[in-house]
Amino acid sequence: MKTIIESLLELSGISDNNNRIELYKGMAQKLREVTEKNQFHLMECFYSNLCGLMAHSDMGKTEYNKVNQLLECFHKILFK
Repeated sequence: MKTIIESLLELSGISDNNNRIELYKGMAQKLREVTEKNQFHLMECFYSNLCGLMAHSDMGKTEYNKVNQLLECFHKILFK
């Protein structure tokens, strides 16, 4: 979980879009605050949102690659 939170915060520093910056920061904050019981559901929602973001957003190569890495982390946890 720590890796995912760190990746989200790193993305907030990489992105050039204020809405995505706030999205990444908000996701990191919610993952910090949520109980372990609710983390899985929250991660499912974030995974879905990030997939949509990749499909429909214009982002730089660095941000795109980092989101892709983050999705791989989510996938390993969600689809064991």
